Amino acid sequence: TSYPPSDQTQLFTAAQRGDLGGVAMLLRAGASPSTIDASTGWSALAAALISGHCRVAEALLQAGAPVVAADHRGNTSVHALAAGASASDGDEVGLAFARQLLNLAPDASAAAGAANVDGATPLHLASQHGKRDLV
Repeated sequence: TSYPPSDQTQLFTAAQRGDLGGVAMLLRAGASPSTIDASTGWSALAAALISGHCRVAEALLQAGAPVVAADHRGNTSVHALAAGASASDGDEVGLAFARQLLNLAPDASAAAGAANVDGATPLHLASQHGKRDLV
């Protein structure tokens, strides 16, 4: 049986694809910025960050997306930022967003020190992925 996608599934997909207009529309329609993908435990915020969509991530943060929500492997949105693709919206935007995330999100400092199930913190991942500006 096939079910129509819910607003939550659509929000996660739009975030992962970097569809800022779609994300904004779904949030206005009542989709929760705390959307979690059941199969991975990824948040919509983490999906945007791992794909390098900083403007989408910023919209999700402004709507109240939690930074410390961890996936099934213990990765938070800060892990996704550290390990993710370079910002598709431009490296300067990505670096500025990383600083904003770490400085303004009330729970980002806790997430910045969190280790995943492999023992890797966001700092480890940033170093492994050559993101010297985040280290």
